[in-house]
Amino acid sequence: MKRIVTVALISTLLSGCGTFLSRDAFFKKEGVYPATRLDVDGIKESESPYPVFFAMDLPVSLVTDKLLIPYDLLR
Repeated sequence: MKRIVTVALISTLLSGCGTFLSRDAFFKKEGVYPATRLDVDGIKESESPYPVFFAMDLPVSLVTDKLLIPYDLLR
């Protein structure tokens, strides 16, 4: 049980890349909540190879997008 919790925690922490990807020049999404929108788009796409990672990243993206709203409004 401890191993499962550890793997789930590490996977969640490593999957927080939506916040960084959505603000990168290549994946740049305009407006507020860009990482959340990136994750939802990734979950919806049928060709997406890893919808589970997008789903695990979604709660982290919601929190970080909420914290970064002032930054998103200024850019």
